Amino acid sequence: MNPFKVGKGYSQEHFIDRQREIDYMVNVAESGNNLVILAPRRFGKTWLLHKFKESTSFVVLYVDLFGVISLKGLSTQLINQSFQILKEKDPVSFVTKYLKNLGRYISFSINFQHVSFSFSSNVDEEILLDECYKLLSSLSKTLKRRVIVIFDEFQEHERIYKNLPESLRSYFQIEDNVSFFFAGSKKHMLESLFFQKSGAMYHSCLRMDVDTYLPKEDCIQYAQKKFKESYKSLPNEPAEFIFNLTRGHPYFFQLLCYETWNKTDSVVTKEIVTEAYEILCDRESYAYDVLIDKVDYRYVRNILALLTKGESEPFSQETLKRYGIPTASVMSRTLKLLSEHGIVEKLGRGKYIITDPLFESYLQRRINL
Repeated sequence: MNPFKVGKGYSQEHFIDRQREIDYMVNVAESGNNLVILAPRRFGKTWLLHKFKESTSFVVLYVDLFGVISLKGLSTQLINQSFQILKEKDPVSFVTKYLKNLGRYISFSINFQHVSFSFSSNVDEEILLDECYKLLSSLSKTLKRRVIVIFDEFQEHERIYKNLPESLRSYFQIEDNVSFFFAGSKKHMLESLFFQKSGAMYHSCLRMDVDTYLPKEDCIQYAQKKFKESYKSLPNEPAEFIFNLTRGHPYFFQLLCYETWNKTDSVVTKEIVTEAYEILCDRESYAYDVLIDKVDYRYVRNILALLTKGESEPFSQETLKRYGIPTASVMSRTLKLLSEHGIVEKLGRGKYIITDPLFESYLQRRINL
């Protein structure tokens, strides 16, 4: 079987590095603060959250809001996980003890000794959320440990319950033993919510940016180990070639290793890696065509072409003129648009990169000025 995992659920054996980020998350949790984790798309954000949950001594509840359709769904996940963490055996006594104001609205089912709770349609949302907060506080008191609630894809809160940020902020102010970690794939929305003065959760959380690629040595060691375990060989030269093509991007490094393994009978060569990379580029090209059309703005192609060239002074008059971009303000507005779509990432003052290495390859082939 191919030993590389792409787009699968979290697996500890496929997790590479990020120890610095894990250490910071632990420090934030120990200090009792809340945290926002910001990362480009496909940078292994969700795996990082699961790694933290697995490696910490805190009580951790994880909810992916992308798959939640209502406040009832969100509350159900918190209640089901709390029931399991408390190791309660009797769902009736659990409701009586921890959710007494929801007794008339809540029901449960048992399948193969697994208890699952649900709510009637007429439950009041404010009562529901208030009881969930009480449950989280009780969970911490009962276990005498800090509780960390992770909300992944938090930008989905508007679809689930628009007033959730304001409600959470009120809870922050009265509960010291429950902390929240927020993450999401739409970085600009989270920045607006948490780090701009107009945001409902401004000054409520610390910030952690996951904006670095994986380290070269760790990636190569991991890949060579997986090839060896599956009775194939990945010599140093093609291993470094895989890393250089993907820049250590968590998703694309795994993906290129996966495709290279499929094409290798015994020993990997640079020619095999090149062939696998070409296949990936061809396969992704249609999605990139759609993406370009989606953000079609007059100077998008010009600015993407500029970024692929790695210009050292992208905002200089000479550079703008060379790429047919009228003003620096047009450049800034377009970069903001591209950033909101997760296409480019700002690394510092005047410095932007295209985070997807395959997309950059696509642009180098397709866009000419």
